[in-house]
Parts: sequence; structure tokens; C-alpha cells
Amino acid sequence: MSARAAMSMVETKPGGYFIVPYKTLFKFVAYLAISVSCVFFSPDEVSGQQAARIAEPASGTPLMDVLPLFTATNVPQMAPAEAEAPRHWKEIPAPDGLPGKGIAQHPMLYIGEGYNKIILVDKGKVIWTYSTGSGNEYDDVWMLSDGNILFTRMQYIAEITPDKKVVWRYDAPKGTEIHACQPIDKDRVLFMINGIPPKLMVINTRSSRIEVEQVMPFPSPSMRRVHGQFRRVRYTAQGTYLVPFLSMDKVVEYD
Repeated sequence: MSARAAMSMVETKPGGYFIVPYKTLFKFVAYLAISVSCVFFSPDEVSGQQAARIAEPASGTPLMDVLPLFTATNVPQMAPAEAEAPRHWKEIPAPDGLPGKGIAQHPMLYIGEGYNKIILVDKGKVIWTYSTGSGNEYDDVWMLSDGNILFTRMQYIAEITPDKKVVWRYDAPKGTEIHACQPIDKDRVLFMINGIPPKLMVINTRSSRIEVEQVMPFPSPSMRRVHGQFRRVRYTAQGTYLVPFLSMDKVVEYD
């Protein structure tokens, strides 16, 4: 995929565009998008986005296959790059009568706003964490087929190994924020820089080459707050970009 001189909206019918009002359809989805991110692992399936990072999968369940990497003897409890994330709430027991088996229902990779610790759960127990201290929020998190974790931390986007080594990091330029990311190939990452102007980016993490750098629309230069511009930007199986404009109340699909 190469950068285009200008991205165009995907037409859904002659004379029309795929624009969904955020307030009517995506309000609940967008609320979840800025509150919590969670990846469930199934023994029977792997998402297309995660599978895109698989070069030569050993099986049909690559994410399940790499879970032992997180409990290996070389995994430190706290790595030098980590900083303990403070907690600001009391423990609340789960209410009775909930369906399923609680956190034992699925293995999962979890992040949430307000607590800067990535949490990996298997068989109902926390088997691995990664803490980045106090400050601003996590938004997106992905486990790759080799076990590496890709995440956004508002001030930066990073990829770490199961033994907590940072193998790639991109810092948000001054005055900007990074909330949305997605692995789209073995060595390519999609992310959005909230800013004036905002930019949709695709970078090759191995070569550091910028493959796409597309300026996106934004309401007005007078609106200096960039925090609420974008979340959950996604690259689809059809090769298009699905972009939620939170502050502009719409979702647009670009080719």
C-alpha cells in the first residue's frame, strides 16, 4: 500500500458517501472505545487483523500458542522500563448471578482508562502485567502472533516483547496525542496522530519508513483541543480506513 495524494470517501450509492452520524449509531461504541480495550483469545479463531501479523503460523491458534512466553523464567516481575501504576479505587466484589465464569470464561488481554497497567488473564488468573506509571491513558492494545504487545499510551505508541523489552516506539510530537493503533501487516502499524492538523500514519516498524502520512479533516484551527478528535481508527479487510471523528460526530470510510 502506498500513500495517496488525497484520500476519497468510499461511495455507497451514486452521489452518496458512507458517513454515519456518531450520535445516533456509534455513541455507545465510541463510549466503550474511550473507556476500555480488551482482546479475547479463542481456541477456534483469530481475528483477521491479528492473523495479518502471522508469517508462518505453527497452528490455527497463534495467540493461544504464545501464552507460555508470558510466564517463562526470563520474564521479570517489573522491567527497568516499567513504573508502578497507582490505584485510586477500592476493590468491589462482582455481583452474584452474572452469566458465565467471570474472568475464567476466556483468556484476555485488557487495558482500561485510569489504571496504566496492561493485564493478561488466563484460566481466571492474572499471569502477566506491564505498568507505565501515572499520567495519561491507554486506548488500544493488540497481541501479535509472536507474542509481542502493541499499545497506545496517548503520549506514544510502543511494541514490547513478552519479557518486557521495548522493540519499537514512536513518540507523539509536541501538542499531539496518539490513541488509535492497529497492526496491519507483519511489520506495518496503522495509527492516528490527534493534532492540528491530525494525521493518519502507516509506519514500517522494522525499517522506520513512513508509508502513509495523510492529513485528515478537523473542525477548525480555533478548536485547539485535540484529545477528542479520533479513537479506534481501523484498516478493514477490504483495504479501506474506517475513521471515527469523535468531535465531528461522524464515522467515515476512506479508500
